[in-house]
Amino acid sequence: MQSMTAFAREQQQNDQIQLNWEIKSVNSRYLELNFRLPDGFRELEPWLRSQLQTQLSRGKVDISLRYQLFDSQKSDMLSINRGLIERYLAEMQSLGLDSKNIDATALLKLPEVLSFEASDLSEHHTLAKNSFNAAIEQLKAMRGNEGNRLAEMIRTRLTDVEDVLSHVASALPDIKNNLKTKLENKLAELSESTQSVSPERLEQELIMYAQRMDIDEELDRLHSHIAEVRQLLDSGKPIGRRLDFLMQEFNREANTLGSKAAGISMTRGAVDLKVLIEQMREQVQNIE
Repeated sequence: MQSMTAFAREQQQNDQIQLNWEIKSVNSRYLELNFRLPDGFRELEPWLRSQLQTQLSRGKVDISLRYQLFDSQKSDMLSINRGLIERYLAEMQSLGLDSKNIDATALLKLPEVLSFEASDLSEHHTLAKNSFNAAIEQLKAMRGNEGNRLAEMIRTRLTDVEDVLSHVASALPDIKNNLKTKLENKLAELSESTQSVSPERLEQELIMYAQRMDIDEELDRLHSHIAEVRQLLDSGKPIGRRLDFLMQEFNREANTLGSKAAGISMTRGAVDLKVLIEQMREQVQNIE
């Protein structure tokens, strides 16, 4: 299982250049790729993007590259067009301007006086690709390690959920007996009073109490969700979206359980469930 949160840094070099890749990944609903590449390497972006798209399915990923040419290989050249400067000066003199009063800095700012020729970095593209692949492997390894940690945390919470459900189930007979006793006492009071209760109304009250005590379906669905989450954790596939949906289902059943609470133990159980589910949901947001 992969987390979406990770960081990788890869540095490689030869006798001409040193390359430094940094890749940072955080959680996102979709795969978002943001590149910051220097001139000379920007044409690699389509290839880099395809590499990531085949290996990652979700996450906001920021990718940056820095490079340093060694002194013997630096060929970036700054040149001054002296002939153009002379023509500028000649035109100024023809206008009656004294060349001695002309600011040299202003001359250099005139169009096309300065030109910059960047180094040809295409010969280093192979090294850039190889080092980028190494950075991806680092990122995936960290995402995997973080994913394993999240999976272990979720498994622990699932066990805690099972303990809560077991406690609620074991307390259910006593809760039903207490409700039965209360109902019998209420019926006895009604039979001794002058009030008359129709058989239909009495039947409705009995059905409402029975429905309130019946949480078997909720318990069964919660156990089913637990089994599905465990199966997903062992699937080795991107499961973040499915887990997020299951957390919503967990929460829905916990809410129903709380609404049917007929005793302190059930109320506490519903609250404990919601706490555990929220803890899992927070971590699920980081799973790919």
